Amino acid sequence: MRRVIDCAVVLFSLIGTDVIAVSFHEDDPLASTPHRTYFRPRSLSGGYSSFASGGGFPASGIELLDWRVLGDFGPQHQNGNSLWGYTSPSGREYALMGLSDGLGVVEISNPRDTRIIAVIAGPESLWRDVRVYQNYCYAVSEGGGGIQVIDLSQVDDGIVTLVGSVTSGGGLSTHTVAIDEASGYLYRAGGDNNGIRVYDLADPVNPAYVGAWLTRYTHEATPVTYTSGPYAGRQIVYSCGGLDGGWTATGLDVLDVTDKSNILYLKHVSWSLAGYSHQGWPSPDLKYFYIDDELDEYFYGVPTGTIVYDISDPGNPAYVGTFTNGNTSIGHNVYTKGKYLYEANYRSGLRIFDATNPTSPTEVAYFDTWPDDDGVAFNSLWNVYVYFESGTIIGSDIEKGLFVWRFGEGPLKFRFPEGLPKRIDPDGDVVKVRIKDPQGILAAGSARLHVDMGAGYQEISLIPAGGDRYLAKFLPAPCPSRVEYYFSADTIYGETIQEPACAPDEVFRTTASRSQILLSVDDMEQDSGWQVGSPSDTATAGIWERADPQATAAQPEDDHSSSGTLCWVTKALAGVDQDQYDVDGGKTTLTSPLIDLGGHAVVKASYWMWYSNTTGNDPGADFLDVEISADQGQTWSLVETVGPTGTPGWTYREFFVQDQVGAAQNVMVRFIVADENFDSTVEAAVDDFALTAFECSPGTGSFAGLSLR
Repeated sequence: MRRVIDCAVVLFSLIGTDVIAVSFHEDDPLASTPHRTYFRPRSLSGGYSSFASGGGFPASGIELLDWRVLGDFGPQHQNGNSLWGYTSPSGREYALMGLSDGLGVVEISNPRDTRIIAVIAGPESLWRDVRVYQNYCYAVSEGGGGIQVIDLSQVDDGIVTLVGSVTSGGGLSTHTVAIDEASGYLYRAGGDNNGIRVYDLADPVNPAYVGAWLTRYTHEATPVTYTSGPYAGRQIVYSCGGLDGGWTATGLDVLDVTDKSNILYLKHVSWSLAGYSHQGWPSPDLKYFYIDDELDEYFYGVPTGTIVYDISDPGNPAYVGTFTNGNTSIGHNVYTKGKYLYEANYRSGLRIFDATNPTSPTEVAYFDTWPDDDGVAFNSLWNVYVYFESGTIIGSDIEKGLFVWRFGEGPLKFRFPEGLPKRIDPDGDVVKVRIKDPQGILAAGSARLHVDMGAGYQEISLIPAGGDRYLAKFLPAPCPSRVEYYFSADTIYGETIQEPACAPDEVFRTTASRSQILLSVDDMEQDSGWQVGSPSDTATAGIWERADPQATAAQPEDDHSSSGTLCWVTKALAGVDQDQYDVDGGKTTLTSPLIDLGGHAVVKASYWMWYSNTTGNDPGADFLDVEISADQGQTWSLVETVGPTGTPGWTYREFFVQDQVGAAQNVMVRFIVADENFDSTVEAAVDDFALTAFECSPGTGSFAGLSLR
């Protein structure tokens, strides 16, 4: 299976550095500034070998900022486990990473350059859990030791101190720990088949044992203090567990723990095909509770599911349903923040769901920490923490250590109110830039333009223009010439934010010229000489054809052109099912006629593409390649690879011909779409293929006539 590696673009899976792919309309002012998804594995020394040797992580919508392997914490640590986060009074952020032999404290304030501050030794165990209250963290383990109390008040100075261990409450083993920060109580869950044991944190250095509920085993406890409604002032614990270590009568138990000396048992509920009630978390409005069943996939062969309960009346939870992303891995831990759910699901990694519809969330992003498969096994991503103000996300992996991610935009957001230039004046030019800084962490004077005119990159400071507005000044450049550039700015914590995020591996490109001439536009309404097929084609269905497409969930209903109906599409028929006429059995090729560039030194090729690969039994498994030839098809060079994911929709794409084939004046372009060795539903279409030349003499940008032959 092919994978995108290092600093590749995952959302569009662009291979090669000359392509700009956008999903906006071509006249949108942000058309040159798409939001893209990247991942950048950390450079490993003695780390997880298959990744150090050039592998990568399948991902969409999530950027990997840094990665700390287990060996970074010391050779004694054989596995990772749970984790949590801490923000110091100064605003600096830290990951608290559970390890087989202790707890690692890692500063992630600059999430692209993390620093291990300390490792606090603890009992050896596969299981460890940690939570935070005020400036202290509390670590527990199935290996015993009670509750370790760790002082984080001087962590900004590099000092982390184990100040004691709490051994009261009976038994030293604990499975998980939870803290109700609103009420100031800590809950030990599990360990030696226990339920919950409760501690008062009024003196956070010396938690005082105040009560227990031992009727049933508790695997994870989620405490909530209600501040409104009929339960206002009451403290409720949602307990995932059951009898006999959670193996019998597994489900959700609701407890009123307001009086720690007299804990009230309110309700036990379960669900169909219950395997093992592992962990749960409420929606931010406390109307719903989401539960991960750790063993339903294992026992019953069902896809990864999250159980939803209505807890509008906490004492009487009502089953709503189960939602799934169709994956096969085991669901492990789930958390909510805003409108999103974040799940750490073992072999399928981090999964993010949009819960705008809280009873039926839909997956919108993922980062797969176990690329080999999504098997039903108890390894890879254990836990995730999503509550940093910066938006940084951290995850703990059993084999691979600490991951540091970003979902969506970074803390500094570049915007271009007038768009980015398709060409700049050779005598120098200016681009307007805005840098959004909602957290107030932009380092003064750090905003820069990086420009390469063929002799390497030079930095040019952006000129402040008031508020969040800046001017980026391009220096004079040869005419005509290709210009590469990107932007950067630093936070006060030392993180450098770049736009595009993966620069200089992925950059913006423009042309220094005085005019641009539209050489041709082929709207595919007439036969202009495109050819279907090549000797290596193997597809048995979904062959390219010039036609009016019929709509399916994977195929467009209309071509892209504002007028006309035809485009090149992989079999236009819809059929009874969406996969009846999609590409099957191999690849199919569409090749342009010979293109005469008319002696122009700089020519841009652009087109609109439709690519769908998100449905079927094995979605996200195939690719579409765009290639170019300068010797009439004898040899071909890769321009871009689209996939493995592809959401249905027309997207604008472009590349500069001379960047691919030098000074050649006669070229051919081809599109190869495949469904090879997988059972995914693959559909593709191409329309409005255009050529634009850039010149040094003043001009009006006139249409120069079709140059395909």
